Amino acid sequence: MRIQWLLFALTLSVAWGKPVPEPESFAVIYRLTGQGLSELERQRPVREVLEVKTPVRRDYLAIAKARSPIRYPVQAGLRLVVRFRLSQPGSAWSFNQLEPTDFSLYLLQRESNRRVLLLAEQTPIRRVFYPGLPLRITPYGKDSLTLDLPSDLSAGEYAVVYGKDQPICDTFCFGLDGSGPPSSVSP
Repeated sequence: MRIQWLLFALTLSVAWGKPVPEPESFAVIYRLTGQGLSELERQRPVREVLEVKTPVRRDYLAIAKARSPIRYPVQAGLRLVVRFRLSQPGSAWSFNQLEPTDFSLYLLQRESNRRVLLLAEQTPIRRVFYPGLPLRITPYGKDSLTLDLPSDLSAGEYAVVYGKDQPICDTFCFGLDGSGPPSSVSP
């Protein structure tokens, strides 16, 4: 009986001291699964402005393909991981570091052959920005972060975007299939 407890304690200590699988690529978003990490669809959107006949201007990002090839069921608890820092030996801080609060989740609108992320609308008297939904961020490993998505997302096309005030370079897209509660993500 004592040997079983010793083996159990040794197994726990090895499991707790085990390093977590961290992404190799900087600023690339992965889904964390029981089997490891799987990369989301990475797209470089095109920024476009649409001026309608009425004095309304819409700023949006156009993303190729109407549907992401990366699909998950609505019920799947999605936990994403991103390497936010490139380690520099002997330093706790790095010049190559992302701001953790600059990640947002967007529900994409599907058009015939692309997905659209509406950023802002402007009329002569007002301008409305669509900031997306903030994500819950927690440390993961030495140089990474987890991005926890809300659990009440509905079926649709989504994009995780980094950057608030600077130009958006890459979006990381995925689709949710199945039925679920109404989405809490604004356009």
